[in-house]
Amino acid sequence: MRTTAGASTGKISGWWHEVQNDWTAHIAKVREGIDTKKAEHGVGRAEDRADLAEDDATFAVTYAYAAIEEAQYAVLDAELARRQVDELQAPSSAGEGA
Repeated sequence: MRTTAGASTGKISGWWHEVQNDWTAHIAKVREGIDTKKAEHGVGRAEDRADLAEDDATFAVTYAYAAIEEAQYAVLDAELARRQVDELQAPSSAGEGA
């Protein structure tokens, strides 16, 4: 359309020039809107990824904390088991005196 209109510039009225310019402006505005929506969509997806990463980090910290608590209980259990062994290996005072 532009090529044809450009070739016959001297043959068309000013009104058609105005229509062509309005159409060009309209297309530019539509494309700008699409670009804006693409950018917003990109921002939205980035926001979703950031939220997911934060949630993953929170879960990882919670999991690590639980693992530390479990390790503390394992240490306490090991200490208790060692004390029981020590008590069983200690000579009993009742058996020695007889």
